[in-house]
Amino acid sequence: MSGKRLLKTNWIRSYAEAVAPISQSPSQFHIWAAISLIGAVAKSNVKIDRATYTVYPNMYVVLTGPPGTGKGEAMRYVYGFGERLKLINSISDRVTAEKILKRLADGFPGMPQIVNGGISIAKDSSATLVSTELQTLITSSDWMLALLCDLWDKSKFEYDTKNSGSAFIDNMCVSLVGACVPNLIARLNKERKDINDGFTARTIFVFADRSTKKITWPEPLDSSTKGKKMIADLEHDLTLISTLK
Repeated sequence: MSGKRLLKTNWIRSYAEAVAPISQSPSQFHIWAAISLIGAVAKSNVKIDRATYTVYPNMYVVLTGPPGTGKGEAMRYVYGFGERLKLINSISDRVTAEKILKRLADGFPGMPQIVNGGISIAKDSSATLVSTELQTLITSSDWMLALLCDLWDKSKFEYDTKNSGSAFIDNMCVSLVGACVPNLIARLNKERKDINDGFTARTIFVFADRSTKKITWPEPLDSSTKGKKMIADLEHDLTLISTLK
């Protein structure tokens, strides 16, 4: 793989322009889903030191709109790039708070590293929670909202397991990309004080009330030579982004 970027503009703009003619989802959904993916791919390898704290690229992005506005479509299509290239560690929304912590503590296979002259596979405790139905995720455990706040804030986490004592997670970088209908947040604001105090303060809600356009028979991006080259260039540059330190 060449070490030189191939896209003429930045990855987010290039992706949004490529997918616009073939998708009915609002452009803001595609743009913010792409922004989310960049953060998920960069993980904790990219950071900005701010004297008393450090900014990491993990983000909580929730696409919000009525049914049929293309929230899930926008999420699935762009995250397909990261999953095909194995650049992200995904955790589905049908999981409890305890299971999320176990997955992070166990870690995912990381990039090969040379240690003492040999090849070692480092443990990766970065992950992206992918929730096409946000309600499923936040109602799966009584303390899920509190955990999500901690996962957004921290790079280290220690917790007690039921049968195995304490577990420690280091170099953690957790992102969330989700979708919900507007009345879910309104209802939770009334029922749960903690969602307004913590979770929503850490989350970017991207709203659209209708799909951008109607396409009767959308053509896949890879159905043309130009589209195939665009996919290849997007994959190439996304892989390069994942190697940034």
